[in-house]
Amino acid sequence: MERIAIGYDGTPESEAALRWAARTAARQRGALRVVTAWPARDRDAARAAGTLPAERERLQRAQADAIERAVRGLPSRPPVMRELILGEPEFALAHAAANAALLVLVPGQRVPRTRTTTVAAPVTE
Repeated sequence: MERIAIGYDGTPESEAALRWAARTAARQRGALRVVTAWPARDRDAARAAGTLPAERERLQRAQADAIERAVRGLPSRPPVMRELILGEPEFALAHAAANAALLVLVPGQRVPRTRTTTVAAPVTE
C-alpha cells in the first residue's frame, strides 16, 4: 500500500492540500500520513504561559478535525496515520517523507533535503 504524506499546519492552503491528498489516497487505495510540526519556540512559549498540555491537545484536535473534514464523503476512507512532531516544519516534512510514495507540499513549505527527487505541481481543488 503506497503512502501519501503531507504536513498540516492549519492554514487554508494546507487544508486544501490535505483534502487533495485524502482524495488521492482513497482513489489509489493508499494510506495517508499527516504530520504537524510543533517547533521548540512555540513549545517554549506554551511552557512559559503554563499552557503546554492544553496547546498539545489543541494542535492534536485541530489536526484530527482537519483530517475528518478531508475524508468526509469519500467513497472509501483511506487509512490515516497522524503525528505531532516536536521540531521544525522541515524536520516534520522529512519525517513524513520517509517511506512515502508521494509528499504533498503546501505553497511556502520547503522541500526536505533528504529527498533525492522532487516533482512539484500545483494542487487544485
